Amino acid sequence: MSDLTIQPWIASIDQLIARREYGTALDAIRREVQARGEPDSRHERLLVDVMAGECMAFLGSCREAVTKCRKVAKALCRSENHALYARACFVMAAAQHYLGEIDEGADNTRAALYAYKREGDIPGIVRSLNWLGNVLLYKSDYENAVSSYQQSVDIARKNGMQRSIAIARDNIARALLLRGDLKRARTTFRGNCEYYRRVGEDLSIARHELSVAYLHVLERRFKDAERRLRQLETNPSVTSHLREHGAWFEYMGEMRLAQERPDEASALLERGIGLNNADNGIDESLMGQSRRLLAEARLAQGNLDEALAECDRAFVSIRRVGERFEEGVVYRVIGEVHSQRNETESAKAAYRKSVDILRTIGARLEWAKTCLAAGRSGAFSAREQLAYLFEAERLFDEVGVEYWCEQAHQALTAILENKPEAAAPVASLQGADKDAPAVVTVNPTTLNTLRVARSWAQQDMAILITGETGTGKDKLARYIHAISPRRDRPFLALDLNAIPETLWESELFGYRRGSFTGAVEEKTGLLESAAGGTVFLNEVGNLPFGMQTKLLEFLDSRQVRRLGDMRTLTLDVRIIAATNRPLVAAVDEGTFRSDLYFRLEQAPLELLPLRERREDIVPLARHFMASFGVPAEIRDRVQDQAWFAQLPSRPWRGNIRELRNFLWQLVTLTGTRLDIDFDLWLGHVLAHADSNGNGHTHGHGNGNGNGNGNGNGSGESEGINRTTILKTLERRDWNQRAAARDLEMSEANVRYLIRRLQIEKPAERIAVG
Repeated sequence: MSDLTIQPWIASIDQLIARREYGTALDAIRREVQARGEPDSRHERLLVDVMAGECMAFLGSCREAVTKCRKVAKALCRSENHALYARACFVMAAAQHYLGEIDEGADNTRAALYAYKREGDIPGIVRSLNWLGNVLLYKSDYENAVSSYQQSVDIARKNGMQRSIAIARDNIARALLLRGDLKRARTTFRGNCEYYRRVGEDLSIARHELSVAYLHVLERRFKDAERRLRQLETNPSVTSHLREHGAWFEYMGEMRLAQERPDEASALLERGIGLNNADNGIDESLMGQSRRLLAEARLAQGNLDEALAECDRAFVSIRRVGERFEEGVVYRVIGEVHSQRNETESAKAAYRKSVDILRTIGARLEWAKTCLAAGRSGAFSAREQLAYLFEAERLFDEVGVEYWCEQAHQALTAILENKPEAAAPVASLQGADKDAPAVVTVNPTTLNTLRVARSWAQQDMAILITGETGTGKDKLARYIHAISPRRDRPFLALDLNAIPETLWESELFGYRRGSFTGAVEEKTGLLESAAGGTVFLNEVGNLPFGMQTKLLEFLDSRQVRRLGDMRTLTLDVRIIAATNRPLVAAVDEGTFRSDLYFRLEQAPLELLPLRERREDIVPLARHFMASFGVPAEIRDRVQDQAWFAQLPSRPWRGNIRELRNFLWQLVTLTGTRLDIDFDLWLGHVLAHADSNGNGHTHGHGNGNGNGNGNGNGSGESEGINRTTILKTLERRDWNQRAAARDLEMSEANVRYLIRRLQIEKPAERIAVG
């Protein structure tokens, strides 16, 4: 086009378009054509049509813009005028984009890009790459969208095109917003507004300010968002451009919705939607967003039928564009509607669809909001609620909006305090159960430990868990594995206290047949068996020095060699180690390698003893009673007892394990009867717990001890209990069922106590003697 001269009036109007003064330029075209008539030159006539189409496209008359530019492109498709053909294709693509004809727009964008490349038109190439990024952004392909924008930036930077750099950086920031990366978006936006002001680009300033205002809405910085939006309310660059005007109403409406003012939100969103018609596109994607927000406003107003109807209308726009982001969010709204109607299955299906879409495209903020809504909804089982809420908390923590972090924390606390069955334990050493085991806590320090654990779970570093015996280090290790990308691979545990030192190496690394006496067949080591998964080494502080060296070598090289084997295997295995020993002291003493300690200590997690998280004792007690199968009515009765509120005052030297065993004994003794004298049985359990030393009980839970009792009647309470049972049995002629009725216990519990306390019928004792 450079060798084709054009009349000065056409060149001056083209300069207005370059400055994005579309309204002024379109008025000038109409005025000049009316005064002068159509240009004589075919090239000039086609150029004026493209210029008019470009103004119409960006002012909102998209259908007319497509018609004009399609005629030009058809006329030039076989010509050598690549520049004008590329411009016609580009304008047509932009108009189709706004109309929701994304696939057609993408084709024309690529056609424009190829034509600009043939012409060697660097500004055209930059502009097309930037617009191709917009197409990918609407498809929710954020990674490739950012890549296309970045290509645009790189070419523009080499050619000193500061304006193009600023535009592309704004678009990168918008992609980051949709991904939920608000911190990076804020950094990327920074500085662009100063550039636009310096060169006097009012429309670019307005678009930039709208985007920053939207960032503030997402960050819930409502004061800053309100200030920016009010400044733009009467800005001509906003009010004279349909898309920008529609975006203003949408962002203001979304802010009012977040401020819990649904009536105002509805009015604003309806006005924005009203700007659109079949020919004047405010951007089909923007229509879908506004319809979805209006559905949320209807939901907040309690109008469920209208909320669903707006979701259907939103889907019409969203599916024309193919925008997965909004599709995922609309499914969340549908889930909330069905949840309020107590339509459980429909709600669950919608929430799961929303999570699946938003997780797939990586839209973390909206994904987290869906997890939060699902966890609060009551449509799912208690365990699923916890899983959703933990995921929401992790994602909100990554996004970094304090309000949403607090919302997730409060929801988790409510579940753990009021629904103990939500935290039923998951026992699966092989990783067959994909649900993460719940870690019951409302303690702020422990919740923060879980947040850190969830972050590190997504990485491959070794992790060191420290804490006293009984604090739940093994459960935390299983939790990390279950929420990590390795969740579908094995989780294998090795307790270094449970096997002889001589077997540690063969257990970890395996051996070949005949490698030592007794090696009659090959053995696959724990690390090899856990390939792709996680190995949990409990009490790693007990490793002898030689084994510490071998473990360090594996952590550094990911390679192992079986005993007696010359082959080296490369394994992808994460190591989670745990210890109740102060490893720093062991390093100082020379019994633990410092380099191994620092290798493990890159990702340390510490679990507090129960005495330092007493607020967790009551939720844990409720959880354990539910896991023992105690019916809800019995749990309610137990929780009403005065002694239950006194549990936090006990020392619990054995930590969570001791608490669990204590409750197991109590439940075993009291059975499932409602009319039980709890004080009688509590006296027995407390006396028995204290008589065993250090406050450790020895029930059949997963504690230390064998669960047999000593049976010698030690302790006054145990003597009374033994005597009571013996007398009842004698009175009922040793009929265990009748004795159970008198004792207000289950028959199974009576049989257990007879065995545990070694109660025998007198005749049997004489016969044995």
